[in-house]
This record gives sequence, C-alpha cells and structure tokens, in this order.
Amino acid sequence: MKRKLFISFIITIIWISVVEGLLIFRFSDDISLIKDEIIIEYGSTYNPNLKELINLSENSFINLDKIRIKNKIENEKDKTYPAVGEYEINVYYKKKNLKQKVKVVDTIAPELSIKDVEIPANTDLATYNFKELINVSDLSEVKDYEINLNNVNSSVGGEYVAKVSVEDIYSNKVEKEFKITIREKEKEDIVDNSNSKENKIDTNAAKTNTNKYTKDNTNKSKSNSNITNNTNTPKNSEENNKPKNTTVETPQQKTTPTRCTNNSNHGMDVGNSNKWYATKAEAISDYENKRAYWGELWESFKIEKDEYLKNCPYRL
Repeated sequence: MKRKLFISFIITIIWISVVEGLLIFRFSDDISLIKDEIIIEYGSTYNPNLKELINLSENSFINLDKIRIKNKIENEKDKTYPAVGEYEINVYYKKKNLKQKVKVVDTIAPELSIKDVEIPANTDLATYNFKELINVSDLSEVKDYEINLNNVNSSVGGEYVAKVSVEDIYSNKVEKEFKITIREKEKEDIVDNSNSKENKIDTNAAKTNTNKYTKDNTNKSKSNSNITNNTNTPKNSEENNKPKNTTVETPQQKTTPTRCTNNSNHGMDVGNSNKWYATKAEAISDYENKRAYWGELWESFKIEKDEYLKNCPYRL
C-alpha cells in the first residue's frame, strides 16, 4: 500500500514538472510589445527602456539577459530631436524580433503675433511691408504670410480689422486679427494750402493793380500840375502890393511846391493829403497807415475800386 502511494507521488511530481516544462517551452518565445506603433510630436525625443516596451509582469518567464533593444531613431541634422518621419525600434529575444513603429509628426501650428499699425491715407496696401510687423516662430519651415485686407479702405480714414495667416510646410495654419488705422491727414492740409496759395496770388494781383492805379493817378496829378504851372500870371494891381523880395513867375517858370517848415528846417511837400505835418517822418507814417488801411479794404473786397482810388493816398 505504501509502495503504491509512493509511486503515485512520484508520478504526480513528474507530471507537474512535464506540464510546467511544456508551459515554459510554449510561452518562452511568445512575447509581445505593449504597443506596436507609437506617435510622437516633432521636437520630442523617444528612447524607451524594456519596461516601456514589454509588460514584464505578464511575461515573468523572460530571461532578461537574453533581451536586446536596438533603437534606430536618429536626430535631425544640427538638432537634438528626430525629423518628421517614420522610424523603428527592434526588440530581440532568442530567435524572435519584435518591431515597434515610431512616427514623428508635426501637428502644432506656428506661433504668430502681429502689431497694430497706423498708415497714412491713400497708401498702396498691396506694396506695404507688413512683414516687419509680424513675428512667427515654429520648429518646421514656415511658408510666406497671407494678409486679408478685404475690409480695409485706404482712401477713407478710420479703424479697420485685417487678418494675417501663416502656415508651415505640414499644413498647420494659424490666423490672427490686427487693427489698421488709416490716418486722414492730407485732406485738410491740401485744402488749406490750396486756399493760401490762391489768396496769395489774389493779394499779389491786388498789389499790382494798386501800384498801377497809383501810378496812373500820379501821372494825372503831374499832368494837371504842369497845366497849372504853364498858365500865365495876370498882370494887375496886386503885383504892386507884393513884397519886394517876392519872385514873380514868368510864363516859362514852374511853381515850386510849398513846403512847411519848423524851427529845425524840416518839412514835407504838400501832397494830395491836404494836411500840414511837423516833420517828414510824421507825414510818411500817416501816408503809410492810410495806404495800408484803404488797401486792406480793397483787397478784402469790402470796397469798390473807385472808392479805393478816391481815398487811398499816393506820393508824387
């Protein structure tokens, strides 16, 4: 009886050993990766260890001394991360080769900022350099910016909203709004300058006409003076009543304009002002003031030409 029990015990142990051996033999090469494919963002690095590739708790039978990992991911030239593309990581265990596919992708749009700008009216927006207002950063190569100015009228002053967009070579696009202020400065200045120019021309013309009329008036006065001076002086009893030193005019002599003198022997010829002055400076000052007064009235169209010619003084 004891012998039978012993034999049964031995058989049981052998059976357990055989089953365990069969299980180890069956699953020793049947290992798998946690993920057969992984995606990482451009600018990142990926250098996994064994625990990140294989679930060791579910594969405790693995002999770690017989596992080898080969990472075929290489960094982009002059950078510390791989370029966009597909790579492979190999896990070797005994005669088995497990491959994990690694994809490096760029899904992040560029970073974009742009300043608001103030532009003079009538600026050619098609040739305006907006690039100096834009700041773009991205790990990938970026295409040229695009400006949407459909809502901007450069000929009318005011504030407008425009849009700028930038896209990288992997079709990641970003768009920003910014403000364009059209400064309407030229319109009023041009009108004022135009009016000033016209007024200046009119003033010069008025001065020219004034000089012309003054000259004509002066010539007429001289002519009348000559006619008066050429008149024969009648010989009558008044000649006997004149002082002895008084010079008697002959028909050929011209009368000398009477002068008003003071104790300093200064004076001014009597002109068409019909006034006497103490000094020459006083007469000139009065003449200039009246001439300026009547000239301003005529130039500003407050009086007619005839009234101006009648009242404005002139010099012989």
